[in-house]
Amino acid sequence: MPFRHVPPSFWSDSRVGALSEPARLLLLCMNNLTDCEGRFRVDLRYLRAQAFAFDARPKGDRDMQGMVDSLIRADLIESYEADGLVIGRIPYENPFPPMSQYVRRREGEESRLPGRP
Repeated sequence: MPFRHVPPSFWSDSRVGALSEPARLLLLCMNNLTDCEGRFRVDLRYLRAQAFAFDARPKGDRDMQGMVDSLIRADLIESYEADGLVIGRIPYENPFPPMSQYVRRREGEESRLPGRP
């Protein structure tokens, strides 16, 4: 799982600002769970355990699905099915670029991410 950062533009993005506070936290959590292609498993119980583990009042499946749906409507994530699993994807340009694009490599050092210069 690549390291990602939250760019300052995240906090001023009007799409993010229109979300509820829990949905913003869920989006940040999803960002941290993505693979090199920006994909993550949309498993409501897993996401709830990761994003809201310390909340006194746990979110139900209906609350979680509502937040996922709001992220899809805001075009912050995409969702599709593959091999019977629901997969989410955060496009790199929207809103979290991988940290590796900001880290300057030393001359002669190769990228560790496939397909990246």
